[in-house]
Amino acid sequence: MQFEATQTTVEWSDGPAQSVDWSILFEAAGLDIEDFEPTEPTVQPDVYVDARAAWTGVLSDRGDCPVRIEAAACRGKPAYFDLVVPANSYWEVPDDDEADEATQPFKTLGLTVLGIITLLFAIIVFLAVRNLKLGRGDRKGALRLAVLVLALRLLHWLLTGHHVPDRDEIYLLIIALSGALSLGLFTWLLYIALEPYRRRVWPKAIVAWNRLLAGRFHDPLVGRDILLGFAISGVTTVLFAPIMALARLNELLPPAPQAPLNAMRGGRFALGEIFSTLLNPLTFGLLFVALFMVFRIVLRRTWVAAIACGSLFAGYIAFAWLAMTGGEMAREAVYLAVYFAVIGAVVNVFVLIRFGLLALIAFATCDAASQANFPFTIDASAPYFASGLIGPLLILGLAIYAFRVSLAGRPLFQDEVSSSPG
Repeated sequence: MQFEATQTTVEWSDGPAQSVDWSILFEAAGLDIEDFEPTEPTVQPDVYVDARAAWTGVLSDRGDCPVRIEAAACRGKPAYFDLVVPANSYWEVPDDDEADEATQPFKTLGLTVLGIITLLFAIIVFLAVRNLKLGRGDRKGALRLAVLVLALRLLHWLLTGHHVPDRDEIYLLIIALSGALSLGLFTWLLYIALEPYRRRVWPKAIVAWNRLLAGRFHDPLVGRDILLGFAISGVTTVLFAPIMALARLNELLPPAPQAPLNAMRGGRFALGEIFSTLLNPLTFGLLFVALFMVFRIVLRRTWVAAIACGSLFAGYIAFAWLAMTGGEMAREAVYLAVYFAVIGAVVNVFVLIRFGLLALIAFATCDAASQANFPFTIDASAPYFASGLIGPLLILGLAIYAFRVSLAGRPLFQDEVSSSPG
């Protein structure tokens, strides 16, 4: 497909004609505008623009995945650029009927997940109200946890948000504060709803967590569980590394890094990801335990609840990994998704049942810092080299803290000569 003209002329009612060079946006996205065919724009951006354009084509590095590109500009300057791919980006879909049929599994999964989340939220609200009426629950611990979540969310926004030096900043603050308060309130409800049941049915799983939440930062059990979580994360990284390498070698995964763009932007944006790295595993651990406890309450058996929780989590991981694969939905891509799903579900359930909530959160934190949130590279010339070091340094700092705490005040090296009698 060829696109002859790279300039679009826009007539102004109050001034001379302005031209928009759309090819600049294509070059920034690593694309060639001549490979795309112009079409009628259908997207209205959420910013003020006076010129819109659209193109259709395929992404050759994603197995000729069909794509629609929407762009817009204001007074001759680009203001909006977006790539729209079909939800079923594994297939080439020639018509709407086949598109509906191909995307049906994803729609079904989305509706299923939405239904489960809605049901889970209703159960949490019911249990929280019931526990409050009965005077149950660690309200002080729930408040501390909610404040921690609120602070982490606001600090992340403070460093990564787009701030403006005028009166509009107050509206951005209100939006950020409302989101943080909502997350903090949900965390408080979640803890009030399930903490009494965890303490009664499964007390050993939250011993170290309760000590940490109570401010006992130098408790040896806290250090032990953090180290256990980090160690298990290292083992799973070793298990995943060769499979990831083979997947990229066979182009089963997109070449783009999976880390958030904020980490690659460096500066305050990369530092802001530290708070995201601490917040996301915390909320994941609490939600995972909540899901497990709901299954445990309903099914009455720990091993049955573990299978149910693990199966649901494995299904989520499988579809998440399939969503990252490029090209056709090859058998190898399915094997890859199943491998990650099974290993991920088994490891998370094992860590939770065997070592408890704090170890699970530490495991997820190490995984996020080493793989998900920071694009680590050994190439010192890479522009994100310094940002990529934040993750390993965060892990190292937490590991040193946990190791020192786990010693319970004992010296690292004991002088056997001076301590021997005579």
